Amino acid sequence: MAGKGRLSRRREGERRHGGPNQANLAAGAPRPGGCTIPAAVRAAFLERLRFVGRLDVAVNMGWWAVGAKVGIRVGTWLGAGALALGLFGLAGAEQVADLTVTVDNVRSSEGQVRVAVYRPGNWLEEPTARVWVRAEGERVTAEFKLPPNEYAVAVLHDENDNGKMDYRLLRIPKEPYGFSNNAKPRLGPPKFEDAAFTLGPDGLAIAIDLTD
Repeated sequence: MAGKGRLSRRREGERRHGGPNQANLAAGAPRPGGCTIPAAVRAAFLERLRFVGRLDVAVNMGWWAVGAKVGIRVGTWLGAGALALGLFGLAGAEQVADLTVTVDNVRSSEGQVRVAVYRPGNWLEEPTARVWVRAEGERVTAEFKLPPNEYAVAVLHDENDNGKMDYRLLRIPKEPYGFSNNAKPRLGPPKFEDAAFTLGPDGLAIAIDLTD
């Protein structure tokens, strides 16, 4: 009976103080069947948790800040690049002028009149610009837009429309042709300097007579 009395008083005390040995557990006393946790260890563990939490926030904020800086810098680069390209485009926009070539003495309405414009380095080899005009009437006109510069023009009336000059014996041209300045061949085509002209910013109109 005495043992039962002590057990009843112990349970009554636990009920009043909110459970078994709450004060002792708060101070680091062992739980029933457990071990003692020193106060210094508990404090160090809690401080470590707080440090890890701060580190996680710092790392996340740090990456966000780096991303923001990179985004701003990339945006700045892109904006500057677009501006530079725009300025380069404006600076690189080449002025052009109108060149009008009138070809006279077209003897037939067969084939096409081929008008080619050359620069000094590609004379009668690779034209800078060319236009093919259907032979209709005794006069045809070709229009070009070119940067102001020095040019020369060669014209061929390709009567059979085979894309080349046809020759007789001894390579004498069989089809009508002509050059700017109405330059005449001498034992071969004229030199560039003989057919050259200057196209200025205001444009130019020239006339070429085809050979008979």
